[in-house]
Amino acid sequence: GRLFFLRVHPCLRLVVSVSMDSARSFPRIGTMPRAESTLKFILFANTDWYLYNFRLSTARALQARGVEVVMVSPPGDFGPRFAQHGVRWVPLRMQRASLNPLREAGTMAALVALLREERPDLLHSFTLKCAVYGALAARAAKVPAYVNAVTGLGYVFASDRMKARVLGPLVSTLMTIGLALLVLP
Repeated sequence: GRLFFLRVHPCLRLVVSVSMDSARSFPRIGTMPRAESTLKFILFANTDWYLYNFRLSTARALQARGVEVVMVSPPGDFGPRFAQHGVRWVPLRMQRASLNPLREAGTMAALVALLREERPDLLHSFTLKCAVYGALAARAAKVPAYVNAVTGLGYVFASDRMKARVLGPLVSTLMTIGLALLVLP
């Protein structure tokens, strides 16, 4: 893949990995008619509180550079506040701690449908569950680029409880599939 470095804030640079096929069609500002030249980024997290408190400044910096930004998270008290800042928020039904396979399949289907409808140029996911689901959904929806930011190990890898030990191998497998990075010489 090709790596693109996007400077969105004096202290923040995004590194975006794009497949060779996607790199050919990845829009570049100034190379297309103005109406189609705007990039669209989706920022996806497991709480609206997190996006509001830690990613709003990134969203506004991106907007200042002409990028359309959409915040996606489960419903919460902070979601409606994005409108005050000119940022669009789309609620996605998702439960942070759910282990119900049917519910999780529904979440994945809803995320893929959302990505197909929004057609973002980039999906930036935060937290382990969102990173895994986001990467898998981005592939299914043919999103040209996705970025995952995971801090910490999360419950599955930090806990000694039986539930965590049983889930660890499954989560590791999903991470390997969803977060695989192809690096070409």
